[in-house]
Amino acid sequence: MNSEKLLTESYIDELISADLYDYLKSIAKEDSLRTAFSRLAEVEKSHATLLKKILINRGITCPEPGLTFKIKAATYKVLARILGYKILLSLMEASEASAIKTYWSLLKEASSEFEKQALEVLLKDEISHEVGLQESLNLYVKTLQGLKDIVYGMIDALIEIEAGVIGIASATNSPSLAGLAGLIAGLAGSFSMASGAYLSTKSEKEQQDKVVELMRIRRELAPPNEEGENSSLDGGGGNDYSPSRAARNAGVFYLVGAIGPIIPFLLNLSIILAIPASLLLSTIIITALTFVTSTLSGSSFKKSLVEYLLITYSAVAVTYLIGRLAGQVFGINV
Repeated sequence: MNSEKLLTESYIDELISADLYDYLKSIAKEDSLRTAFSRLAEVEKSHATLLKKILINRGITCPEPGLTFKIKAATYKVLARILGYKILLSLMEASEASAIKTYWSLLKEASSEFEKQALEVLLKDEISHEVGLQESLNLYVKTLQGLKDIVYGMIDALIEIEAGVIGIASATNSPSLAGLAGLIAGLAGSFSMASGAYLSTKSEKEQQDKVVELMRIRRELAPPNEEGENSSLDGGGGNDYSPSRAARNAGVFYLVGAIGPIIPFLLNLSIILAIPASLLLSTIIITALTFVTSTLSGSSFKKSLVEYLLITYSAVAVTYLIGRLAGQVFGINV
């Protein structure tokens, strides 16, 4: 990617970051948080101003945020409103890490002394933000990872059920039968995912409880002069592992992901209509879910979307051909 494109994208990213910090300031309930978010918003605005000057010096017109960036900002705000401000800070921490790499790359190609000094200021600020956000969010990483796992589970369910129902539909020429089979498979998969999540989280919770208990005993047995050191390892003496919540989330979201491809078949549309309608619905859902995963992980939306769609369509093509072959070999025709 050339430096001019990096500069324009960085300029827009800084504008969006400033807007998001202003939004966090507006929803924060504590004065200390409002003050911190206000300060961060001003820093991001100053970054945008520096980048604007660099662009003008290079004779480049400063762009306005496009639709994609506005949708991204709106998605961040919705997540912050539903899940709390820390989810947004987690996402912005990933953005800060990406900005550091970008500004370092641009610094090595700086075309003037002013540009070099400006990029050095940007780099120092971003590194400072990155360290600060990491320290604030160390205990929130698990929540963010859990959210990503839920979305990935929905995508997995969608691809699995989509391929299955189309394979059955091509074998039987019966949309209602394919829809029913897909629904049963979705329910079975939901229970399976819930059971796996419950057992996995229960095991993790038991292990964590053992660690907490050992730390408690160690603290109580420690000499008075070591109490402060050992108590710092305790981390509060508790954990937020909930096997039942993990099971509920895994099961429900798997089923939600599985329902989409089944709907056209449950409506008993003809095979000619049901298959493309199911694929269209799945494509829309995958696009939405991919946007969420790419936003949460900071990965490329377009690249991730192409990968997911290729996997989905490839699985569908294989199961369709297998279904057609099975229908002819075994004479299945409902």
